[in-house]
Amino acid sequence: MDKTIENVSEETMRSLVRYPWPGNIRELQNYVARGVILATDGNFESVPPEKGEALPVEVSNPTLEDKVRQEILAACQRANWKLGGPREPPRDLA
Repeated sequence: MDKTIENVSEETMRSLVRYPWPGNIRELQNYVARGVILATDGNFESVPPEKGEALPVEVSNPTLEDKVRQEILAACQRANWKLGGPREPPRDLA
């Protein structure tokens, strides 16, 4: 995603370690990918897993970057945060 993450808050790290990750490593991968997508200024900005989904933030005068970020987030939500790549097995999207 061509971003450098320089900071993960202690609260987020504690919640990552405590969370049982019932979806196994794929759930963790998707969570981290989401955090990277939401990251700004090198800060990992994902909602701690036990707190659930955050409400979308409305931007009054969105830039092109804001609009692209909104579209990426919407696509991730439609895919139920299941991100893949060329080396992952095919998934049933039905």
